[in-house]
Amino acid sequence: MTTPDPTPSAPPPKPTVSVQRQIISWVLLAAVLIATGIVIYLKYFGRRVKMSDVEEVQYAGSATADDARKVGKALQQSHYFDGVTEAVAKIGRDSKGWTLTLVTVDPPMLYHESVAQDVAKTLGARTITLRFENAKGKITEERTVNLPKGVVPSTQPDD
Repeated sequence: MTTPDPTPSAPPPKPTVSVQRQIISWVLLAAVLIATGIVIYLKYFGRRVKMSDVEEVQYAGSATADDARKVGKALQQSHYFDGVTEAVAKIGRDSKGWTLTLVTVDPPMLYHESVAQDVAKTLGARTITLRFENAKGKITEERTVNLPKGVVPSTQPDD
C-alpha cells in the first residue's frame, strides 16, 4: 500500500511575460486579419444591386449603388439583362475612370461594345474600359470603348 505524498503539489508555473506578449500579439494579428478580410469583402464582393431574381450588378471602387442601378437599367434597356438568363455585370470606378465587366460565357461581340457605350452614356462618361470575365473570374479580354462622335453623355462627369 502506498502512502500519499505529504508535500502538496505545487501549482503550475504562471506564463512568463514573453509568453503573454506572444499570445496577445497572435490575438491582435488574428483580429487585424479578420478586419482586413471584412473590409476587402465589403469593398469588392459585398456591394451589389439585384436587378431581378437572376441578374445583378456588382460595384467597386468609388462606384455607388446608384451607379450600379443606372448600369442595371441600361443593361435592361439594351437587352443584355433579359430577366430570364442568369447574368452578372460589374462596374468599378477609380482614378483611371470607369470599368464595365461583363461575366459571360459568350465570346466578345460587337454587340457588347454598343452595350458598353450605353452604360458609358448613362454614367456620363465618354470612355469606358470594357472587360470580359469568364465564370472562373479570369479576365479574357479588355478594350477601351468610346462614345461615338456627336453622342453626349446623359450626365456631366464628376472628374
